[in-house]
Amino acid sequence: MTVTVTALIILMITNLFFVVVFNCRPYMRGSCEWLVFLRQPMVYPSDLNTPVVLPEQDDLFYLNPFRFVEGFNTLGLLQEMRAHPDLFRSMFEEDVTPLKAKDLSALFQVSFSAPGTHAREIENRTICFWRDWLIDVEEGECAPLTLENVLEFASGSSTIPPNGFLLQPTIEILPEESGKIFPEANTCNIVYRLPVHKDYESFKAQMCNALLWAPTLV
Repeated sequence: MTVTVTALIILMITNLFFVVVFNCRPYMRGSCEWLVFLRQPMVYPSDLNTPVVLPEQDDLFYLNPFRFVEGFNTLGLLQEMRAHPDLFRSMFEEDVTPLKAKDLSALFQVSFSAPGTHAREIENRTICFWRDWLIDVEEGECAPLTLENVLEFASGSSTIPPNGFLLQPTIEILPEESGKIFPEANTCNIVYRLPVHKDYESFKAQMCNALLWAPTLV
C-alpha cells in the first residue's frame, strides 16, 4: 500500500511539473525583453526532452521532472508528503467543490463599530442583508452571478487557497452619509466595503448590478 501511495505521489508531482512548464510558456514568452537585460535570450524547446543551449554557456539545461522531485526533498518535505498524502492533496489537485454561502460568511471578518451606537445598528442590518444575499446567490436567484464571482470581486481570486489567504479578508460598511449605493473592494488587502440600504431588495439589486457590471467578472 505504501509503495502504491508513493508511486502515485511521484506521478502526481511529475505530472504537475509538466503542466506548470507548459502553462508558463506564454508568460515566459512575454518576459523575453526582461531576459535580454540578463544576457539570457529565451529559447523555446519543442518538447520536454529537447536540451536548451544557453548562449555563452557550455552546459545544457534539461527540463527534468526528477529535479522537481529533488526540490521537495528540501527540509524533508517529500517524506512528509509520502507519509501524509491526504494533507497535501488539496495543494496539488484543483478543488472542484463549489463555494457555499457559509464559506464566504465565515471567511470575512466584519469590522464593527462600538456596540450600542447608531452606526452599529446600521452595520448589523447590513450584515444581515449580506448573509441573505450570499444565500440568494448560492441558490441561483442572482444568476449568472456566482459565489466565485463574489469572492473574485473582493480578492481577485475565485477560490479560497488551501492554506487560506495571507491577509484576513475583512468587511467594512460604507458610511451612510457617503450616499454610495454600490459595494467597493480593495483586492490587495482583501477588504469588501458594503453599501448601506434601508431595505433588502435595494441592497440585493445594487450588489448584483455592481458585480455584473464589473469588467472582469461574469
